[in-house]
Amino acid sequence: MTKQFYNNITPIQPAPVIERFAFTTGQAGRNYERERVKSLRDFDLEFHTFNNLKRYFYSAFLIAQNYV
Repeated sequence: MTKQFYNNITPIQPAPVIERFAFTTGQAGRNYERERVKSLRDFDLEFHTFNNLKRYFYSAFLIAQNYV
């Protein structure tokens, strides 16, 4: 019953991104795309750095618990 139910669920479509089509033609569009990709990449770097720090501190916390 549940297997059949879950197999029939249609995936949720993501909402359309409006701001992507602010510039679509010419040099303005290329500049816009380049800046957008750069900002996405910077966010990705910050995000992964934050996650690695979290993992590092959590493992240090787990190791320190062995000595309490």
